[in-house]
Amino acid sequence: MKAVIIILLIGIALLVWLNVNEPAQPFSAYDLPAKQLRAYMSRSTSTDDHPCLNRSRCLVLYMAPWCPACRQTKRFVPYVREAMAGQDAGLVVVVGKAWGNFNGGYDMARDIGGQVYIDKDSRYWNELRAEINAVPAWVTFRSDGSVVEKESGSPGRHDIHSAREFLNDML
Repeated sequence: MKAVIIILLIGIALLVWLNVNEPAQPFSAYDLPAKQLRAYMSRSTSTDDHPCLNRSRCLVLYMAPWCPACRQTKRFVPYVREAMAGQDAGLVVVVGKAWGNFNGGYDMARDIGGQVYIDKDSRYWNELRAEINAVPAWVTFRSDGSVVEKESGSPGRHDIHSAREFLNDML
């Protein structure tokens, strides 16, 4: 009887462990490809997998894991990606610490899914904060590295319609 109870407890523990450790969304965490954001945005240090390669504009979304508005914004990113399909613009999503800490940064990147750049040392943030000093930060760059538009915060609604409206203002 003791053996049956032990086997049942092990079985229950295994089921609980499997449910708690469910696989995360597919994502690719990339180290930042350049020391300077503007150099990367102007494609002077570009790579073949640059999300904005051969595009006239590039929208950079910078988020931090400690930021409540950023945690809201991560649900908006798939809609932005969908709304950008077919446009002459690319999207670079960056998770960094900004002026806080990076605890939970990789978890946030996994939650966002897709291609996400990691700015653990705040290199990009140090450049961005000359343009905008709040996260989530949305900054649109031209292919020459100049800033076209900037915005901060999370849109109130997270759907494809609000993503299209948002992009009309940003691009």
